[in-house]
Amino acid sequence: MLMEPALNGCTRVPVGRVSPDERDQIKALHERKSALVELTRSLASGDSEISQSNLFYEKLVTDMARTHSQFQQWWDEKGRHYGWIGQPGCCWEIDFLTCEVFLRSEGSGGANPAQT
Repeated sequence: MLMEPALNGCTRVPVGRVSPDERDQIKALHERKSALVELTRSLASGDSEISQSNLFYEKLVTDMARTHSQFQQWWDEKGRHYGWIGQPGCCWEIDFLTCEVFLRSEGSGGANPAQT
């Protein structure tokens, strides 16, 4: 595997690996987070009664906040547990197929970012 050259220390550098069970945990959180964002976008573009319901909106915001918190907590816990390197302006991402974790520059795209 070729490692991309480091730009300020983190263009896309492998930092570790997680177990398949751990990968499944973050994948489920990532999918939930993505679904909630899509739901929000869909509701924001329409004038349905659901999108105008304060109770539904409050539940959606609460769920988004809880999911984001769980997502970030997973990354923080795994980063401490495995001793992954971190750097300001970079974030971790995971390859769901290989369970590899990378440190990458925030502006370089990619899936599953977590602030470091």
